[in-house]
Amino acid sequence: ISVDAVVGTQLSVLALRVNLKPRATLLDAITNAPLVGKTVSFAANNALLIGTTPLCNAVTNGNGVATCSVNILTTTVPGVLAFGYTGAFAGDTTYLRTSGKGSLLSVRISVP
Repeated sequence: ISVDAVVGTQLSVLALRVNLKPRATLLDAITNAPLVGKTVSFAANNALLIGTTPLCNAVTNGNGVATCSVNILTTTVPGVLAFGYTGAFAGDTTYLRTSGKGSLLSVRISVP
């Protein structure tokens, strides 16, 4: 699994939430073919790296890409900036479980 770096969007200076769109690509390790219809779970890594906070789940498309949109509290952003987020595939009867780490590069404020 390859987990991408993302940029968050805060809808205004006063908004208490930031929109994130975590993204991961799931490919067959031998053939490099996309894995289609597989669920990827995204979670924010916590400061102590002891656990994670669930963000969202997404199903891979025809290119093996899973992405979703989630709004997190602005108080959560520093932790995600520092420790990133994880994308994980739980595995199935054909493929083993796998996970990877992505990062939040920055947060931009969207001004209407």
